Amino acid sequence: MTNTIADLKALAVTSSNMEVEVLGYHAVADGGGGLFAWQAGATATDDGGLWIESTVATGGLWQRIVDSAAPVSVRWWGARGDGSTDDTAAIQAALDAGFSAVHLPAGVYPVSATLTVPVGTIVTGEGSGGFRPTDARTTIVKTNGDTGGDAVMETGQSCTIRDLKLQPHNEAAVTYERAVYPTGTGNTSIGLKAGSASTVEDVVSLGFADSAMVLGTTTKLIRCHILRSRRGITTSGSDGMITNSVTMFCHEAGILLTTNYWIITGCRIEWNATYGIQSNSGEHTFTANLFDRNGWAGLYLNGGWGNVVTGNYFSRNGAGGDGSMGRWNWAIPGHRAYLAPPTPADSCHIKLNYQRDCTITGNRYRAGVDDGGSGAFAPGYVYNIDGNFGATSNVTIFANAGEGGSTGAFGGYALSYPAGSGLFGGTDTADQQLGYGRNVRLGRVATPGTSTPRLPYGLPQAASVDVPIDHAIGGRIKVWTNSWNSSPSYAEITFTRASGTATTATVVIDNVIGTNVSAAAISTDPAVMTVTFAGTRFYNVSYDLHTM
Repeated sequence: MTNTIADLKALAVTSSNMEVEVLGYHAVADGGGGLFAWQAGATATDDGGLWIESTVATGGLWQRIVDSAAPVSVRWWGARGDGSTDDTAAIQAALDAGFSAVHLPAGVYPVSATLTVPVGTIVTGEGSGGFRPTDARTTIVKTNGDTGGDAVMETGQSCTIRDLKLQPHNEAAVTYERAVYPTGTGNTSIGLKAGSASTVEDVVSLGFADSAMVLGTTTKLIRCHILRSRRGITTSGSDGMITNSVTMFCHEAGILLTTNYWIITGCRIEWNATYGIQSNSGEHTFTANLFDRNGWAGLYLNGGWGNVVTGNYFSRNGAGGDGSMGRWNWAIPGHRAYLAPPTPADSCHIKLNYQRDCTITGNRYRAGVDDGGSGAFAPGYVYNIDGNFGATSNVTIFANAGEGGSTGAFGGYALSYPAGSGLFGGTDTADQQLGYGRNVRLGRVATPGTSTPRLPYGLPQAASVDVPIDHAIGGRIKVWTNSWNSSPSYAEITFTRASGTATTATVVIDNVIGTNVSAAAISTDPAVMTVTFAGTRFYNVSYDLHTM
């Protein structure tokens, strides 16, 4: 038995199969000790951890006896984790030793170069601190900005990173004000670059000058906390998942999606200075997330197609819109970190630009002020949709709560709200708004019938029916009819008009099956459209109306 690795090197070798228990690497009980055996004739290179060269004996090396199925500790290669000693070489040696799992025991590990994780390696710590980063048990700190690499850690393909915190050395001097990083050198750009098919779980990353995390193709991010960086998460590959994670206090977007096919679910996207999530791509799914008090739109869908936004809670977003945002100075005009929104309509929950085949349904919208009762009442709009009709098309907005109210304001929104109670930002015309799918009100005629051939008793029978279109600017009326002993016929009537009170409309009648509708027109009452059948018929009518 001997105390340290230095003692082992100086220990006399008394037999060809000699074994020695070492109690620590630099000091007793520092976690770097272990059982070593003398391997006569070994020609391996001293790597400071598995193979140790003797300073007094020749013709062999000391070999550490390890359980190849268990994680290896970076302490075995001399990492101290004392917050002051540069542990780069020791940690990288452990990563390069060829084991499937590498563990960083509790401690603070300063590094001066990007740690490179080989393909398929699992790296674990003993706790990230979660919502309380100061409680982290394992922390890796980049000490020299972008010298030696612009990230704290970069993984190869199919790696797993778990239960640790990443930060720059000057994190304490970084605030949640945009671009307020310490002057001079020392700002580190990126916390973690995750390779394709990797898993990042229970990791905290904060205080980075570009992105706290950059995620590759099919990467999974689970239960992570991303805080106080220029951008929280940036994607560099497609088809990934971000689940049950938090992005807060980032100076720009909490999440920036530059690639397609991401699923984001169960996340908290809060208090970011500009957009909560900015998507410059398409085919994403956003579900069961909280978007709260972001400075501009909670969700910005900028270009792309096929996005699905369902079951989310949008609360108090767009708070930077009038410059009076609550408790943080970066929302006050004139402050060095103030970010004015691009347009007044960017004070909104959801911003759409050049979107196609997009579905927004089942979401909850809420306006309000800061937690303490101060700050701007926001947002100004639920949606801000670009006015480029045809570029943004086939957008379905349906069955969302807090979207409309009987007084003309939105549910929970004040009529005196500075941006007004209009649904859309910009200068969209009524026809353009209709093309987006608008908020849809479903209805049926007051006395609907069900057309059952040969058994029509008690069903309504008439030559025409008045459909209550109220103040709709357009819609679709669906008509089933049949006469005695005949097969049913089906028609669809599509109409649009300049305003909800216009008495003329553009009408298209499509007799899909048979011929059962001969005319459809607004007579004298702008709230009623008369649909005329090709004779007296039993009928069943339903309709979808697009309202102002």
